[in-house]
Amino acid sequence: MKNKIKFITLVVSGLLILNVSTANADPTYAVLDENNNVTNIIICGAACETGTFGGQKVVLQVAADPVTGENRGGYWNGAGTATYSQDGTFAVNRNIPITRSEIEYDENNNIISATTATVNGSAYTFKYEDTLGNSLLNVEKEIEPKSSVGATVSVTTTDGYESLSFDERKSFSEISIEVAFRNLRLLSAKINKLKELLGIWVKP
Repeated sequence: MKNKIKFITLVVSGLLILNVSTANADPTYAVLDENNNVTNIIICGAACETGTFGGQKVVLQVAADPVTGENRGGYWNGAGTATYSQDGTFAVNRNIPITRSEIEYDENNNIISATTATVNGSAYTFKYEDTLGNSLLNVEKEIEPKSSVGATVSVTTTDGYESLSFDERKSFSEISIEVAFRNLRLLSAKINKLKELLGIWVKP
């Protein structure tokens, strides 16, 4: 009897934090437009303490390292990727693919199946207060991505390979119907695992 060993791997392509400087003891500020979209992240020290810099509104985004005092960069992936709310919450869209996989091995350490879900983007929120600790690893709180974010699922076994792509977010029912309509038996056998790997991308 085969002894299946399962594990989940998470692969994120690209850096989530942009290191803008190593200026000593200075936090990172976010520059906002009139609609509270983040247009840049800067280090401006005392010059930003009034809440404006160069005629633009600025708000604290990431605290300096509490131990070394060094700047730790900020969160911004370019125009249209981050917003700020009056309650102090930043919402950031990450336009890079995230892949989650489950690999099954037999007792001889041979791969017998690989189930993979790749989401073409994600989103998260955080507040400046969340960055006050020693680590930024747990700052991001994942939220539902935009409806237009696509995904691809696949299953590889000793019997073959199947994959299916979606141009936008789908509900679990919609995914199941599409898999059944296309008679994708390998995907059908792993449908609940695919839902788990797709995570918050799946519409309620």
